Amino acid sequence: MSIEVLYDLHQDVRRLFIAGSAVSSGDIRIKRKLPQLEQLGQSAPVFKRVAEAASRVGEGNAEMAADALLELALLLHAILYTQGQTDAAGTLEPIETHTVTNGNKDVPTIPYRRLKPLIDALTDRGPGRHEVIKQAYEDNIFADIRTYVPAVIALGDPYSEIADYMTDVVIPSMGTCVLPILHAKLNLQGGQADARKLIIIHKLSAQASHDLIAKAMMEGAIPVKLAAIGAGTGNPDLEDLLHEISYDRKKEVRAAALLAVAKNGSDRAVERLFEALKSKDAEIAVEPLRRCNHSYVGQRLVEEASVLCDILIGGQLDAASVERMMAVLNAMEGKCDPAIEEFLVKLLQNQAFIMKETESMQACAAHLLLEFGTPTAFEMLHGLRGRTNILEYAFRAALRSLPREAVYDHYHGYLAKKQSAAGKALLRACHDIAIPVTIALHEFVNDQEFEQRPEYDWDPRWVQLFIELEETDLVCSLAEHPDKLVIDYLLGRLHKPKARIGDQMMIVMTLFKLDYRDAPELLMNLLEQASPQQFYYVTEELRVLILQLPSSYADRLRKLAERFTYTSFKDEIQSLADKVAMKPIEENENKGAGWIAWIQSLMS
Repeated sequence: MSIEVLYDLHQDVRRLFIAGSAVSSGDIRIKRKLPQLEQLGQSAPVFKRVAEAASRVGEGNAEMAADALLELALLLHAILYTQGQTDAAGTLEPIETHTVTNGNKDVPTIPYRRLKPLIDALTDRGPGRHEVIKQAYEDNIFADIRTYVPAVIALGDPYSEIADYMTDVVIPSMGTCVLPILHAKLNLQGGQADARKLIIIHKLSAQASHDLIAKAMMEGAIPVKLAAIGAGTGNPDLEDLLHEISYDRKKEVRAAALLAVAKNGSDRAVERLFEALKSKDAEIAVEPLRRCNHSYVGQRLVEEASVLCDILIGGQLDAASVERMMAVLNAMEGKCDPAIEEFLVKLLQNQAFIMKETESMQACAAHLLLEFGTPTAFEMLHGLRGRTNILEYAFRAALRSLPREAVYDHYHGYLAKKQSAAGKALLRACHDIAIPVTIALHEFVNDQEFEQRPEYDWDPRWVQLFIELEETDLVCSLAEHPDKLVIDYLLGRLHKPKARIGDQMMIVMTLFKLDYRDAPELLMNLLEQASPQQFYYVTEELRVLILQLPSSYADRLRKLAERFTYTSFKDEIQSLADKVAMKPIEENENKGAGWIAWIQSLMS
């Protein structure tokens, strides 16, 4: 108790040293402790000296305050120095250490002032950390072993992009020297962070992690177990264990195990997949069957589908049979087995199978048949165009196999009644097949890979038909020549009251594509008539359209920028105006020669 009083008094003295001795005279906190110190002084002379020194501080004059405060501080320091304790309460525990060696002898010495921002980015929360980590990796700062533990901690970062970047790039680059830390911090009952640790351990140690992977499959929590299943895929030594886990009570675990079993491609794997297909796991067996490359899978799927087809035709249209039939058909996707094509043709020709209850299965079969891409498949589908649920696939088959004039002659009649079921189905197919101008522009401008859609040769009469049906987006997508009818229609839609700005921009894009002479002026009019708050930023499409303007429009663009409210939009327009002003005159006088020239100008 007495020592605690001295510690409290010592803190007060430290406070007065910081505040200055001039304010120590008459300090209230010192005065409050005097009675207790005087009482303790009756039993120990040293406390009496402390009480006298504290009294001189608390009641002394300002001139002597500094001397009195220094005297009290020296006395307290001397007493507490002899009374201090070096031991701590509790039991001794070993300190967590990691034996890490870096075989790279060329690692530069990195000062801590460069490490500190990286360590904060790895262990703290908040925006902007991903850029710091990527820059540190590019600067080889992760070569310093002081970053290893924070890097492993970052595997649990709530920002998934950081955690994934550490898993896929940074920690694997450290090499096997980081393995002791990963093993020490791995918790098989943990979450996604521990799953990432297991993935990295397997990546760095390969076969050496066999026992750990097996243990994680059996004992790990679900995230860790799923990571272990993925790591064990393709390992023949773990096939028995994967087969056992495919019966796990958790659906997501069974799904992952079935996928791993499928990749092994053995006879036993095929039997397990078809066992799952006939059970409650039919849904999760579809993807593994698609990926299984065993030569017998296609024939087995045909046999299973034939049995189910007979059941459905026999009138047993229960939910379980319908679900299994759909699962079998979906599992056929991607398999170029002649037996499957033959079965699908017979299935769609079987009049007993054609009923309202099987329309979804018919559509699925038609989709699969279209994917085969053979003349037999195309001819078969085209012949079934009278069925509304198959019309879309029949139209696609016709586009890929018939002359464009024949396609129009056979199919344009379905649009006579636009709101009919057949009309809606065909329009839906046209919208999906024809690449919208805005999508084409975005993909070409960004020069990025995208799903290659089939390029069909459309009869020009389709454009005229879509003008009559007022399907503006299809007109914009398919128009290739500056026909007066097309231009007049687009101009009419452009100036339609209450037209949406997105539709107007699409029309202007098409007019540029068609080399319409007044397209630049139309674009400027749209921008000049827009409200000051209409644009928050310059979209990629608008940027490219502005860059199509002749250099004579640069001054109008600069004046236009001042009308808008948002600074970012104004600055970007000013920047684009400078680029437009720098365009050569030759480019202004020759606006290109159609779609190819337009796309090439976007790419440049």
